[in-house]
Amino acid sequence: MNDPARTFGILIAYILPGFVMLWAIAQVSPVLEVWLTGTEVATPVLGGVVYVTAASIIVGMTLNSIRWLLIDSLHHMSGLRKPVLDDAKLQTNLEAFTRLVEDHFRYHQFYANTALAVVFGYPIWRSSESWFEQPIFFDVGIVILVFILVLSSRDALSRYYSRSEQLLG
Repeated sequence: MNDPARTFGILIAYILPGFVMLWAIAQVSPVLEVWLTGTEVATPVLGGVVYVTAASIIVGMTLNSIRWLLIDSLHHMSGLRKPVLDDAKLQTNLEAFTRLVEDHFRYHQFYANTALAVVFGYPIWRSSESWFEQPIFFDVGIVILVFILVLSSRDALSRYYSRSEQLLG
């Protein structure tokens, strides 16, 4: 796991979307809020950082499963076709294929997983006391953000599919 591109890919695909969801939940969970921000007398400690990282991965992986079920299905229903790949070509093109995963598929995962984190997390965040009286344009902005994230995920998945097909089709 010393490859910076792979580490970055895992960070954006799982940890960041998971953290977005945890941040929303922290608005209504005092325990999680302490993990993220510390207390009035102490800043976050190593244990809290480890808990948040582990929880971000778990939540991110769960979001990724939901992404596969919902968003990927939506993209396929919209006409995006999954390519037929020749696995026999994989071994000779493994490095290039890994690059395609890191350069395109991980971004698709980030956009789609973050869209789901926002869809699930925003109502929780919105219900907290600090955001209860915010103007409606926040809601409109969130809808626009989710729309942009879903479109971006479709674009990244389309690029991944087309380039994978060129390489392994």
